[in-house]
Amino acid sequence: MKRFRPEAEFVAEAWAPFLTTDFSSHIAAVMAANPDVIVATPWAGEAVTLLRQAVQLGVFDRIQAWWQAMGGSVDVLEGIKGEVQANAFKGKLWATARYIHNYPDTPENRAFVEKFQKRWARFPNYSAETTYSAVYAIKAAVEKARSIETSKVIPALEGLTLKTPAGERYIRPEDHQAVYSVPAGRVVMDPKYPIPIIGADLVILKPEDYYRKPPFEPVRF
Repeated sequence: MKRFRPEAEFVAEAWAPFLTTDFSSHIAAVMAANPDVIVATPWAGEAVTLLRQAVQLGVFDRIQAWWQAMGGSVDVLEGIKGEVQANAFKGKLWATARYIHNYPDTPENRAFVEKFQKRWARFPNYSAETTYSAVYAIKAAVEKARSIETSKVIPALEGLTLKTPAGERYIRPEDHQAVYSVPAGRVVMDPKYPIPIIGADLVILKPEDYYRKPPFEPVRF
């Protein structure tokens, strides 16, 4: 954040333990510092609960933007559909996910979404796509190595570039991280979809601009 916006100031933070159902005290602690933007990391059902309680406490009347990590996952989007339709977030909810079903507009993604919907009658969330792509990465490595032996498949995976529903993935040899562009944008309703999507002000950055790269310095607390 400081690299892109040196003037950014972090004014407050709060940590809600796993399985939190009442976020009101955490929200109040952060709002006491009058932030312009909130960055939140709870996901799945906890993200839905947090966002609904933030609406009830009038947070979106006071901030400029709310950034929800993993807010683009289908389970979260389904959970907040009513709030998005009612404009409860006032156009201020931004989100990302490891994969969103409406991006990228490629043959690979269109085919994946179509087949997933035909089988499961819903849109694929990020875990469906990443699992699907992981299986195909292993398949490609096995074919490259002409072996199923772990010691031979690992080097075949290193440096592998693969076209997946989420876009082109590159597996770094240094740490085996699958690197690819992760979309982000505002959460909105779109007449083409029955649930909210990350579909406004979509931003796609090159992985080199935001993925951490080895060698990594140890984190000191």
